[in-house]
Amino acid sequence: TLMRSSAASDVYKRQVDITLNVVVNTDVVTGYRLMLVNADGTETELSVGSGNGKSSFALNFANGAQIIHLVPIAE
Repeated sequence: TLMRSSAASDVYKRQVDITLNVVVNTDVVTGYRLMLVNADGTETELSVGSGNGKSSFALNFANGAQIIHLVPIAE
């Protein structure tokens, strides 16, 4: 019989870092603020870098799927 300690499993989960650097053409995100939707429904603005016609931002998938809300910037 194989038994696992839930505490050991929790430590393993906390050590997993699944960060993805997303790169898109800048025109895809121009005019928008990229907001990460948190589990409680609040939103946190993503830091977006840009250069050479590309924009990039990092997403960490250690806790599962990520939802990005593109919020139009009022002109």
